Amino acid sequence: MGVVRQLAVPLLCCCATAAAFDAPESAKYKLDFGTEARVFPERAGDPRQADATLSFSLFGHADFEWNGGRTKVAIAPFIRHDSADTERSHADLREFELRHRDGNLDWRAGVGKVFWGTTEFVHLVDIINQTDAVESVDGEDKLGQPMLSLAWSSPYGVFSGFLLPYFRERNLPGVAARLRAPVRFEQGSVQYESSRGNKHLDGALRWSYSGGDIDVGVSHFIGTAREPRFALLPPRPGMPEPTLQPIYDQIRQTSLDFNMVSGNWIWKLEALHQRNRIKDFNAAIGGFEYTVTSNEIDAPEVGFLLEYVGDSRRANAASAFQDDLFAGVRYSLNDVDGSELLAGVGQDLQHSGRFVSVDASRRIGSEGRLALKLRMVDSKTAADPLTALRQDDHLLVEYTHYF
Repeated sequence: MGVVRQLAVPLLCCCATAAAFDAPESAKYKLDFGTEARVFPERAGDPRQADATLSFSLFGHADFEWNGGRTKVAIAPFIRHDSADTERSHADLREFELRHRDGNLDWRAGVGKVFWGTTEFVHLVDIINQTDAVESVDGEDKLGQPMLSLAWSSPYGVFSGFLLPYFRERNLPGVAARLRAPVRFEQGSVQYESSRGNKHLDGALRWSYSGGDIDVGVSHFIGTAREPRFALLPPRPGMPEPTLQPIYDQIRQTSLDFNMVSGNWIWKLEALHQRNRIKDFNAAIGGFEYTVTSNEIDAPEVGFLLEYVGDSRRANAASAFQDDLFAGVRYSLNDVDGSELLAGVGQDLQHSGRFVSVDASRRIGSEGRLALKLRMVDSKTAADPLTALRQDDHLLVEYTHYF
């Protein structure tokens, strides 16, 4: 119910507008049911943390179309129940959005998702949606964002504007969760730089262009930072242990994302400059992916990735990746089951920490998919943020059934 209350205004606007139309000309539905098991071989640093978890998830998606596809409503609810972490048991509306195209103008209203970025290791410029941090540590899962946006397509690119009337706090792991800081997070208590708190009106402008082998985007965001910093709160009545309280600052961020295909090479770049009340900084990630091709249509495909990420704040960066090199390999069998694997190693050049990730998946029959994910951390330097996860190596096994 908390999610519905938070998103009540954009949901009502979307519902009221959609109700003005006749029955949809077309409707598509799908439902994904997931079963996930995570096993942690090492004992946790906190005895309250679980050594294994089992969770179940439901992700639904419905699309309705009118006016020959020019008007659409997308609805995408998500829910997960976790056996150990009450904070990971949560529900969210990833999308509840009305979209309409009128000539060269596209507008969206409601709760939606917007992705900016090109690189594999870290997405620096992706700032519209809040990260769903209890879903995974890689930052790929996002919460739905209330928004109103307008985009104009021209021969010179697409010009977009976004109004974001409501800020969504980052979901943070609970006391029984693995993959969290040694000090537990303060749940339900945050600080905002803005006196309007989570009702500060954020905004963004973006220009993007795709032509030939080049994709480029330039964006400017003003509003509440999606990534919090944390203050250490001492023990107090009702809370006998220290906690980490999230703080959300007001920022101004200008960013660039770039992607160029040249033969078997894909060159990628994300860069940003951010102004905030603590310390202005620059950050960038860039690299390439090289794919080995074959004359045989069904031959396996192998790609090699190399990326470097740097942050001018160095050791004071909020991110764990401030001076890191990532090398990986992508392998696809090109078979009917869509078997694929992505394995990579991230090496911290400042603290000598190392992060290893392996993702493999394939379809099971025509209605299911099996995924394996391995995450390992090797870090012994106290100043390295990854050290907090040194005992949280784990294997994740997930089966998703598609209805």
